[in-house]
Amino acid sequence: MHEKKQKRLYILDFLRFFAALCVVFYHYIYWSVEPELVIYFSPMSQIFQYGNLGVQLFFMISGFVICWSAVGKTRIEFISSRFARLYPTYWGVC
Repeated sequence: MHEKKQKRLYILDFLRFFAALCVVFYHYIYWSVEPELVIYFSPMSQIFQYGNLGVQLFFMISGFVICWSAVGKTRIEFISSRFARLYPTYWGVC
């Protein structure tokens, strides 16, 4: 079977990085600010109060990428590629 190699969408990599960074800033600046630093971080904390939405953005993009990786593959090829990608990490952690 002759398959075309799918082109990588670098904008999605950037958006996933941005989403993860938003969550980091949410936890670092908005959520866990010490009381004596509130005045110093106040303008930034107003910006990053929505950083938790980065989680939803990250998973939406990841879901799209997983579905996109199934294009041009049979069910068995897709399942085996997902298994080969995820199971070694799962086995190593457990």
